[in-house]
Amino acid sequence: MKTEELNLTIDELDLLCRLYMDSKLSVLEEKELEYLLSQTSLTSPAVREVRSLMGIQLREPRASLPISKKKVWNWRNVAGIAASVSILFGIGFTLLKTDNPQTSVNVNCIAYVNGEKIHGAVAMAQIESETRKTEEFISKMTELEEEEQNKIDQFMNHQNNM
Repeated sequence: MKTEELNLTIDELDLLCRLYMDSKLSVLEEKELEYLLSQTSLTSPAVREVRSLMGIQLREPRASLPISKKKVWNWRNVAGIAASVSILFGIGFTLLKTDNPQTSVNVNCIAYVNGEKIHGAVAMAQIESETRKTEEFISKMTELEEEEQNKIDQFMNHQNNM
């Protein structure tokens, strides 16, 4: 649309609005009127009614904060978050690095074997023995699973070759 068309008087705009309300404008003319009403700040009762019918709302300029204040505020937040995260990582690293007395070698172990309570070195030896047995069992099951998978693969290859 040409810029000269935006230089309408209020009377010309009122006339266009009345023609719109009387359904005497083409589709293209209605679109042009919609554009005009969204761009101009001229107002009258007819213009307000047509704007309402078309769903046009004029945007009011908003007061905004100076950019420098926004940047300072945002950088403070970012710096605060970064400092908090680094402090949390530091504390976590320190806690993980320190020796926990409960995990040292001198822990007093208590175990029950066949309903009898054992403790000390005997309990530790029993725990280590059971742990080794469990690890051996898991490795044996892994080997068996691999063997069974190989058998299935061979069978499938044989079936596909037939």
